[in-house]
Amino acid sequence: EASTGYKAAVVGGTGGVGKQLIKLLNQDERCIEIKALVRHTLEEWDTEEYKEKLKIIELENLDFMSAKATEFEGVDLFFCCLGSRVGKGKKLFYTVDHDYPIDFAQIAVDVKAHGYYLVSSVGAKATSWNYYLKVKGQVEKDLRAMHLNNLCIARPGLLLERNNDKRVAETIGSFIPFLGKVSCYNVSKALIEHAVDSLEKEQNKEFVILYNKNLLALAKESKL
Repeated sequence: EASTGYKAAVVGGTGGVGKQLIKLLNQDERCIEIKALVRHTLEEWDTEEYKEKLKIIELENLDFMSAKATEFEGVDLFFCCLGSRVGKGKKLFYTVDHDYPIDFAQIAVDVKAHGYYLVSSVGAKATSWNYYLKVKGQVEKDLRAMHLNNLCIARPGLLLERNNDKRVAETIGSFIPFLGKVSCYNVSKALIEHAVDSLEKEQNKEFVILYNKNLLALAKESKL
């Protein structure tokens, strides 16, 4: 039991993992505040249930997120759950899956957050000739070069309950023959479990990659 609660920040909170993550952070008694940086808010957040903890920071264009940096002062844990599709155009995909996670990480560095948690992908590799996996690998590499206190990268297999499953399965499935599966709910549980444990142990300069099997094991241990 943490003696003082933690504060969390989430970008990409309207997607498959992000939505579950905010829901679980809201249920976690150890969490005292959630700051969600979003382009648009969700109806379900406008309820009694979320009123106490959830603070929405709405920004129509995430290109300008650095202007909101001061709103994240005192946040312990940063979670990045952003993700676009290559099908929407390579330029947009690169902006959402590379540039925005880097910009959000810069805010984490500036406010001296304890840790930064990125949802990446199985098979992420900066040298991959598959564009999706290449960009995922590049952002991981660039995050490692930043002065983050702790960095944790989740590389889930095929995310279940997500509307673009089929497309991603086809993209990655052809590169990775035995594709593990995990629910967005379990990825979220695992990330919170790992993050809070790291915070309580006062980890420093830790770099961790959580693969599909690690995510499933952590989710199983979670008390949430």
